[in-house]
Amino acid sequence: MQAVAIVVLTFLALGSWANICTTPDGHWSFEVASGVIDFATGGVPLNKRYFCFDGCLNTHTALQNYKVKLINSSKDAVAKKVERTIDVSDFIKNNKRVSKIQDDDPQAIFCQDPRILNIVKSTIESSPIDNCTNIVHTVVLKLARAGWGVVCTKLGGQTGGFEVNSAFEDYAFCDYTDVRPSTGSVYNVKVAQIDRS
Repeated sequence: MQAVAIVVLTFLALGSWANICTTPDGHWSFEVASGVIDFATGGVPLNKRYFCFDGCLNTHTALQNYKVKLINSSKDAVAKKVERTIDVSDFIKNNKRVSKIQDDDPQAIFCQDPRILNIVKSTIESSPIDNCTNIVHTVVLKLARAGWGVVCTKLGGQTGGFEVNSAFEDYAFCDYTDVRPSTGSVYNVKVAQIDRS
């Protein structure tokens, strides 16, 4: 089932690719998600040259692509980029409440800045309103860094859902998925310094 869903999402992504930004230079992170029941963006305004997001609640899909200004790599260096798949049902089953210490959290590998990790994790877990708009606004406010973009997708509902994305191990990038303890909602939040060159 998961393989069929990945194939379907790949075709959706390829069909939408003409509408989503990408250039041959820079370090790009992408995500294709199904089962999306809420989404929001914030920080750097969306722009076809470097920070793109396209989501539809009717089809429960989202596609995002953005150019990341990495701290640990020069423009010409090959950055450590990992492509991964998260199945929401499996994530919920396997999600263990871990301590706030970064080394104990398997999601922390893609959110290396401890301050950003703490902001994202605490916002998902304790935001007063259970939606992406509130989470994005809170992360942007607490982060208080010009030139950074924030994307939130809430996954699940009757469609289950999964995401295929690319993530960097860098201090200027955070890709974090967590289950909100009070509601069981699954959120994926990405925070990145956007390369506007």
